Amino acid sequence: ISASSLIVALSRFGMDDGLVRFLPSSKNKDGFYSTTLIITLITSIILAIMFLIGLDWFSPSLSFLQQGFFPIILIIFIALSSLNGIQETALIALRKGELCFINNLFIGFRIPILYFIASLGTLGIFFAFEVAYFIASIFSIYMIYRLGVKFKLSLNVELLKDSFLFSIGSYTAGIFSTAAITIIPILIIKILGAESNAYFYIAYSVASLLFTMVGSISTSLFVEGSHDSPLKEDVLKSLKFVMILLIPSILVIFLFGDKILLLFSKEFSEQSFELLKLLAISSLFSTIISMYITIKRVQKDIKTIIYINISSTIIVIVIGYVLLLRF
Repeated sequence: ISASSLIVALSRFGMDDGLVRFLPSSKNKDGFYSTTLIITLITSIILAIMFLIGLDWFSPSLSFLQQGFFPIILIIFIALSSLNGIQETALIALRKGELCFINNLFIGFRIPILYFIASLGTLGIFFAFEVAYFIASIFSIYMIYRLGVKFKLSLNVELLKDSFLFSIGSYTAGIFSTAAITIIPILIIKILGAESNAYFYIAYSVASLLFTMVGSISTSLFVEGSHDSPLKEDVLKSLKFVMILLIPSILVIFLFGDKILLLFSKEFSEQSFELLKLLAISSLFSTIISMYITIKRVQKDIKTIIYINISSTIIVIVIGYVLLLRF
């Protein structure tokens, strides 16, 4: 799933950020939205095939994905994930965050679905995700249509000309931003094995609720800035709002995080709690970086964003790799 997230991020060429920044002012919203969706969907499928071909070389532990129905299942999973991501971005660009919330509730259906098909193992996890993404995609297509933006099965690359440089710069920055999050689980599997990765992944999954708060508010700030709302005033409001949400949530994790992890098992509570606390604290620093990067996105200063993301990603991966070996 981490590898799939990286593939989807690579397939977008930064056009998701371009969609937020330029869709509100586009004179041909239908064509701009449709072209973005088609290009990212086709690219995600091509990258998924390349990923499957190269598994034996860069991640032999995932070579089971080359067997049986797994290749088809993985390609469908990545395609649906790519489709849903662009649709959700379009809803955000149209200032319909409440519809994104409903969309994510549909994606959340994967958990009760998995409860009934857990016996299928890894296959069941993919199937649960795919059903949830499919339902969410149908919902998003319908709601975007209701908002007056129609999908057309046609490419008009000329419409992306104005947003191209912004998208490519954002794409480069996004690759480095996503790389750290998605490569670390693969490093853990390679160095420490699947059991250790499970302890990490559960802690990160719980902590990701905090990062989601930060990311959502930063995205809202980006949308408002793209609609020419007063930037300084919006930044201060965003910082206040994120701290009101974040600080009590961190306290809850420190006081009750081990109890929360008991929902998974006693072993997760014992092995993942210390890591969960570290990740919770890091969300405060993440807020500062995320807000600054959002300001630079509104100002179209992509070069600074690239420098920040390259630096932070190299630090996380290199130091993370060394400490994985040491500890």
